[in-house]
Amino acid sequence: MRPLINIEPERRPHAELYREHFRYWKVWHEEILRDLRGNPKRLQRDLKESRRHLSSLERYLVPEKGEVIRSFVAEFDGIKGELESDPLSPSRPNPGIIERRLESLGLRISNSLTFKEMKNFLRPDPLPFDMTRYQAEEPEPL
Repeated sequence: MRPLINIEPERRPHAELYREHFRYWKVWHEEILRDLRGNPKRLQRDLKESRRHLSSLERYLVPEKGEVIRSFVAEFDGIKGELESDPLSPSRPNPGIIERRLESLGLRISNSLTFKEMKNFLRPDPLPFDMTRYQAEEPEPL
């Protein structure tokens, strides 16, 4: 059986993908704040999706700006860990304090990672690869 190679026929520009993940992060972060005192399952989904989109921003930026995103993700993970801890634990902070920390983190991310601020630090878009030019060719057997 021959292996199949699946290459995307069209790659989207990094600028477009960065903007998309940033918008999704913002929506999910707002959902966290809405669901903070509500349904725990919904809050878990909000936390997961917000983190996923925030960490996805790193792949489109040059390495030195990726470090900024990693620091925000680490701070987010700390708050997420507190939210996931036992609600009856005496070491768990007050929900109001957690909410203010999430709001503060959201504002700092919104102000420093906007597309306008990051557009000069985007990685170059990948070169297009046209598979239709190579469909008739077979690799040489080893």
